[in-house]
Amino acid sequence: MTETRFGLIYQTGYRNLQPVTSTTPRSPYGNKWYTLNYPLANIDNLWEDDISFLRAQWTANDQKSNSDALWKQVYSYLVKEQKSVYKLLPEMSVIGGRGGQRLHNQGQYDFGAYLRVVEIRVNRTKAADFENFVRSNVVPAVAKFLPEKKDEQPDRLPRFYRTVKIEVNMGREPEFFEFIKTHLISAAEKAKVDVFFYQTLYGGGANFFMIFPFEDEKALANTRGRVLQALWKSAHSPREAQQLDAQFGRLIIGVEEMVHQVRRDMSSRLDNKYLRW
Repeated sequence: MTETRFGLIYQTGYRNLQPVTSTTPRSPYGNKWYTLNYPLANIDNLWEDDISFLRAQWTANDQKSNSDALWKQVYSYLVKEQKSVYKLLPEMSVIGGRGGQRLHNQGQYDFGAYLRVVEIRVNRTKAADFENFVRSNVVPAVAKFLPEKKDEQPDRLPRFYRTVKIEVNMGREPEFFEFIKTHLISAAEKAKVDVFFYQTLYGGGANFFMIFPFEDEKALANTRGRVLQALWKSAHSPREAQQLDAQFGRLIIGVEEMVHQVRRDMSSRLDNKYLRW
């Protein structure tokens, strides 16, 4: 599980992408934002909802009535929940400094061939209770559900990562793919930035989803502006970067970016799957 640090939403304006909303989850007001990530080896591992395995584990360890009470309790903390499933496109990704190949079980970053993401908004006044509930009830249940790793080198887990949801104009997907292959991969390789590129299988709004893992808060992926704009600037002249950004803006409807901090205390089996920090 991760805690969202800040986010930005952009939509296309007359000349360029313009910020329409900024979120500050650490504000003393409003909701606190969390994300649950479930890396999946293949689509057959997907389940329809989170109730399936959590309820089964809670029922196995306790009475059914208590299991129902636990489920009602977790939902009492939530203001909003959104679920999405994504498929990794290795040929559009840059992992371990090079494009086109997933490097799982090799000590590199990895988030699964498929990724289920559950975004949660929790009432700030209930955030402490929610975090305690996750540590006490969700983490042990999920740990029993996950398979053990056997004779495999653990993957690398970032301290932070940035997610980018992109909604592409209808009918412009082929141009968008060509743009990513031509410009994103080379820029990320030049800037030594890892980026995982996913296609949405189901979820609201966005056609595509990207993850930029990073360790240092001074990293390019932690920019307070749009990460792709920062990437163009790092790899090209100011004029070329501006041209690329304008070309990208013509292909899409909007972008939503969030920066997350990994919460090991609220996550299951990290030491089994990932290298220790």
